[in-house]
Amino acid sequence: MPDDRFYDLFRAFEMYCSHQAGDDIFTDQQEERWISEHNIVTFLRAQAEMIEKTGQSSIHPTVMHNYLRELEQCVPDIPYIHQMKYLNYALSKEHVQSLYHLHNYFDSSVNQGVEIQYALLNLGILEYKFGHFSDALFAFNDALTAARKNKDEYCLQEIQYWIETCRKNHYFQGSSSFTNDYLNNMKALTLARDMICRGDSNRHIFEILYKTSINIIMKDIEQMDRVQCLITALAWLRCGNSTLVSSYLELAKSVKDSRIEDIEKTVLLNAKMVFYTDLLELAGESEMAIGLIDMFTRQYPKESVLLMDWKMTRASLLNQTHNKKRKYLDIQSGLLYSTLGPNSDEYLNGIYKNVQTLVDNREFESALDILDCIQDQIQKRDNASGLDTVLIMKAETYIQMGYHNGAIPILQKAMTQSKLAYNTKNFYIAVIKLVRIYIRSKNAELKKKAILMLEHIFPKVNARIKVEWSY
Repeated sequence: MPDDRFYDLFRAFEMYCSHQAGDDIFTDQQEERWISEHNIVTFLRAQAEMIEKTGQSSIHPTVMHNYLRELEQCVPDIPYIHQMKYLNYALSKEHVQSLYHLHNYFDSSVNQGVEIQYALLNLGILEYKFGHFSDALFAFNDALTAARKNKDEYCLQEIQYWIETCRKNHYFQGSSSFTNDYLNNMKALTLARDMICRGDSNRHIFEILYKTSINIIMKDIEQMDRVQCLITALAWLRCGNSTLVSSYLELAKSVKDSRIEDIEKTVLLNAKMVFYTDLLELAGESEMAIGLIDMFTRQYPKESVLLMDWKMTRASLLNQTHNKKRKYLDIQSGLLYSTLGPNSDEYLNGIYKNVQTLVDNREFESALDILDCIQDQIQKRDNASGLDTVLIMKAETYIQMGYHNGAIPILQKAMTQSKLAYNTKNFYIAVIKLVRIYIRSKNAELKKKAILMLEHIFPKVNARIKVEWSY
């Protein structure tokens, strides 16, 4: 109904109550009509339901306030007038007045036999909006009891929703039993961690972390900076912000803490993040993660002997690394294996192209996994043809990763294998790559050796080129 029609209806009712003719707009002048209490209650409940469901009313709060004030004078015994006043004041953000009329609605509901669970539910909602979380939970629990008693399924669902909202959205729920600031803050951080695990709202998680960080500073809470930084890193990890994750991890590492257990937790969290994500955008995540744990044990050799968490985590990462390699290899080589056969040249060429693509994309760990598998397959055959090619590709992968010392023995083995296979082209390629490493080294003897190797193979390479050009 339009606002002006509501106003006309109210004016008709007002003039009727004051013994004046006020219904001429709706009826004939000769016909008399009554506005019953039932119609007033229906109107008030419809408006209340609209505000509760949509958060707004079809009547301006000021106009509604005037309506309600007049109605209260005419029919003061209707409890829904107090309910509408409560909602109307809440709509205009006048919470103090809203709470006053909510209590009046609550009292009148008890006397009039109105469903008590709704009065308690509304009381809890308003207490929650005031930030009185404990009082809100008490009201919700009482409403829950009343709704069960009256078998009101709809109200039960509403109450359960608000109870969960109240428990999730405030971080010191139930913590008033702690008089110690450290325990209160630790409980709040534990709640934030659990919310991250449950997948709750990021906004609520960061609200908790913001408040706990302020408490640490303002109340000078000691031995908590590391925990704060670690949980904040987890929160940003969930949001996908690798820069902030790395920053908070570095802050956690820099905390001066004498407890070896806390340092262990920081290292393990860092290792797991590196292992399970590509946040650092580097190759070899598995080896890097395990390397972080090994670095911790080297830095604290005596203290780490008695700790078990790092040992279990390291074993778990190694096992997952092995499983990940096998799964990746099955996916990458399954189609080629089934269509071409594992020993055919087409199969190997397809694998080599795949490896080269991985190296170009700096996915070195995956490339090395495939090359290791191919090397095992070739070595199990009686004829080890093609092993020199695999070794050269593996050495080149190490060079691209910057592990030049690791590439040297592989290239030396490739030279030997290419001689056995009478593959002069691969032999020269291996020599040239080895010479490059020697020249870039700081060892003068290796540089001299590189020059001698070049002088030895240069005439042969030149002759081979001339032969190939003649064809």
